[in-house]
Amino acid sequence: MSLESKNQINRLKRSSKISVSQTEQVLPLSSKAGRPSSPLRSTRLAVLILLLLSLICCLPYPASVMLADGEDEEDGQNNISLEFERSPIINPMTPLGSPLQLPQGQPNDEDNGSSNNGNVVSFGFSQTSEYPFSMGVSRTMPILASGVSNPLYFELTNVSGTHLDLWEVVLESSGADFPFEVNATRIKGVFSDEYTDERGYLVTDVAFYPMRAKTNLQDGAYELNFTIRYKKADKEEDGTIDNNVYEQKLSYSVNIKGDPANREGQRVMIAAAPIPTQMASYGSQINLQIGLINRGFDPVDIISVTPQISGDADSWPFEIEQMDYSKAIGQSLRPLAPGAANGSQTDGTLLMVDFGVVTVREDIGSGYKELKFTVKHKTGNLPIEETAISIYIDIAGNPNTDAKNDPNAGTSWPQSKPRLMCTGFETEPKEVKGGDNFKLTLHLKNTSALTGIQNIRLEVGSDAVGEASIPPFLTESGANSFYIPWIGAEEEYDLEVMMTASSQVPQKIYPLSIGMEYEDWQASSISAKESVSIQLRQEVRVDHGKIEIMPPEVTQGQEANIMFPVYNKGKTTLYNVTVTIPDGQSVSAPEFFIGNINPGATANVDMMVSGDNITQDPEQKQIIQLNYEDENGQVDHKEFEFSIMVTEPMTMDDMGFGNPWMDDPEMNGEMDMEPQEGMLAIMPLWAWILLGVAVLILIILLISTIRKKRKKRKMKLEDEAYFKDLMQ
Repeated sequence: MSLESKNQINRLKRSSKISVSQTEQVLPLSSKAGRPSSPLRSTRLAVLILLLLSLICCLPYPASVMLADGEDEEDGQNNISLEFERSPIINPMTPLGSPLQLPQGQPNDEDNGSSNNGNVVSFGFSQTSEYPFSMGVSRTMPILASGVSNPLYFELTNVSGTHLDLWEVVLESSGADFPFEVNATRIKGVFSDEYTDERGYLVTDVAFYPMRAKTNLQDGAYELNFTIRYKKADKEEDGTIDNNVYEQKLSYSVNIKGDPANREGQRVMIAAAPIPTQMASYGSQINLQIGLINRGFDPVDIISVTPQISGDADSWPFEIEQMDYSKAIGQSLRPLAPGAANGSQTDGTLLMVDFGVVTVREDIGSGYKELKFTVKHKTGNLPIEETAISIYIDIAGNPNTDAKNDPNAGTSWPQSKPRLMCTGFETEPKEVKGGDNFKLTLHLKNTSALTGIQNIRLEVGSDAVGEASIPPFLTESGANSFYIPWIGAEEEYDLEVMMTASSQVPQKIYPLSIGMEYEDWQASSISAKESVSIQLRQEVRVDHGKIEIMPPEVTQGQEANIMFPVYNKGKTTLYNVTVTIPDGQSVSAPEFFIGNINPGATANVDMMVSGDNITQDPEQKQIIQLNYEDENGQVDHKEFEFSIMVTEPMTMDDMGFGNPWMDDPEMNGEMDMEPQEGMLAIMPLWAWILLGVAVLILIILLISTIRKKRKKRKMKLEDEAYFKDLMQ
């Protein structure tokens, strides 16, 4: 053997491929011409040795043998190449209860079954997946119940990449936890032809039947163990066929309804729904209805509802107008939610059965009549069951029949009338303001403990106010009548009305009237009237007129007069109105009291302000504050701005009046004159001149007055002397 051939063999060994060169002609392994040559037997011996080594080393993949003929180009000798490679077989053990993961590159719900190559993978096997099959419950699987025989239907989906042929599917039935009654430890399933699902996978339906669930089971999920055996359908890359049988173990849980004896409560409990009792009078027609609810914990299929007909008026108070009153239903009734008192037709927890129009018998007596019904229903694959239920109807009977049945027929008994009252109300928002919308909730109650009231009509409204005849409250829709079909004995009803408050009426409490018309159980008409009082609040709208200031400029210590009008433009009275000047400004003033200002009225402000601080900025605004109280005594205010200039006091020099003698340097000389003090330093010269003139005029007037008085007195004395002489 050449050195190059030895090197080639060593390389092939390292890559798990062994090549043995033969110098002699090699016969095929399947040749019938005779025994194989010695080199060929050696090759087969090497193959067996490698197979044994692979088993001893616990290789996870069995080896497959490939024989190939080739020619060495260098030495021209024929070679037999034995290649060993691992087959892409799955791990034979699948962890029980572990979720099946889709292999990479396989279709899923998001890509609608498209593989990496863009082709739809229909059914196959992926070398990257150890779990080629997944299992799910078939849509045709019936409800499994304790003690009931049912077939088991499953869907076996291939999530791998090449075609596979199912060999068998076995249900392992050993173990005390197995929920079905069987004699064998292994049950083979029957599977159908494969079909493609919406994701592009091929699915096979597998059935095991019949399977009877044990009778002592509890409600819950039970785990089933399966063994799946299959073969690879596609040929290998070299054209050979893999005849190996592969195995995968799966587990899946199924829900089983347990034995009712092991449950708390009943599986199914059909009852009459708590709807208002129907009322009727003799000879009238009503639409007979019954409501069904399920107080159990399993859904139930209602097959039919049949009333129990009788010729006895108390048992069947209606005219028998047809032979059969049964109603075929064929609908499912779901159990009520925990704690629910009644069901709903929307979610399937309430089933209303309508028997159509029936006529009340003419000879019926008054009172509550019991109506009995038989309900046929079925739960899953369990036998059909029957449940008897009853409802009551309130009948206003024939007076003649009542008189015959009443031992006190000749006695006149007073009849009590039910009363409908408004026990309270609420508004949202709580404070109602003019111009806003609000929700009014009226709490109504039937005070009668014996009978309900029906055909209730309510009329809500308020009386117009003022010269414009504006109602303080109006309904948002414009309709003020509302209808309520029924209020039972001692029951309450909340009526919600959307309303609008007027902004054109004064602020105060307004009554809202509620007119009521309804009927009692004998269809007698009754009317009543209620009212509620609602506080309406209006927005305060206060403003002022032009602010006049005399003079607009003062010096420190001087006063100015401020005058302006105040207008109440709102619909509410302003109480204890005052005007103040906040501290820290150029001017100050004592509080000016106005009093009350009625809606639409005007008040005038005439107050004096004193200049305190010099105004630094000619554009500076001063604040005047208007304070007032509302009807509830809550204090509020509004601020206005005005302008006034406060300057420093002016001296004689600032005014241009000086002492000419003091200003003349020749007259001044070196006279050491003391500065003027007191009033002389404060008052200017022109003021002293005016003061002197005023004093002079006053003296002249005083002298003139004294002279006139003296002259008048002298004349009076002369007249008295003259008349005295005449008398003598």
